[in-house]
Amino acid sequence: MSIIMGLDISTSHIGFCIYDDEKEEILKLENILLSKLVKDGDIFKKTEIFKKFITKAVKNYKIDKTIIERPLEALSMGRSSAGTIIKLHNFNILCQYILCQISYEYELIARATIIKAVTGSGRKPKKYTNIDTKEWLGLYFIEEQPSIELKRYSRGNKEGKLHPEAYDVIDAWACCKYAQKIKLKNS
Repeated sequence: MSIIMGLDISTSHIGFCIYDDEKEEILKLENILLSKLVKDGDIFKKTEIFKKFITKAVKNYKIDKTIIERPLEALSMGRSSAGTIIKLHNFNILCQYILCQISYEYELIARATIIKAVTGSGRKPKKYTNIDTKEWLGLYFIEEQPSIELKRYSRGNKEGKLHPEAYDVIDAWACCKYAQKIKLKNS
C-alpha cells in the first residue's frame, strides 16, 4: 500500500488530503481553517496547529510521500501583495520545518506542474475556456470523485457554486494525484 499526503498551505487555511494510491481512494479530505482557529493572525500559533494536525496524521496513517503545492511566487495584477506573498512563504517554510522535525520527506511542486500531470494537459479543453483554472480543476475533481460532497454556497448569486474552502481540498487532492501519476509514469 502506498499512502500519499497532499497539502495546499496558506496562512488562512490548509487543504489536506490523504490518499491510498493503490486503491485510488481518498482516506481523508479536510480543510484546516486557521483563520477561524487563530483570530489574531499569529503565524507561530498557526504553525503549532499545523504541527498538531500533521503529527496526528502521520501517527494515524503510514504516509509514504508528501506533496506540497508550491506557494505563489510572483506578483500579478489584482492578486496578492508582496507582503502577503512574503507572509505565505514564511508560513510555508515553518510548515516544512515541522515536517523535517518529524523526520518526514516532502516535495514542493508548482501548481501548473500538478495540474498538467493530473489532467494530462496544462490546457483547459475548449468548453472550459471561459472559466479560471481553479474552477476547471474543481470540475475535474467532481468528475473523478462524484461521491464526495464539497462545500458550496447555499444562497445568493453564488448559490450552488463551489466555496473557496472546496478549492483548498481539491488542490490537496491534486497533489496526491500528481504523486500517483508520476509514480505510474516512472514504473
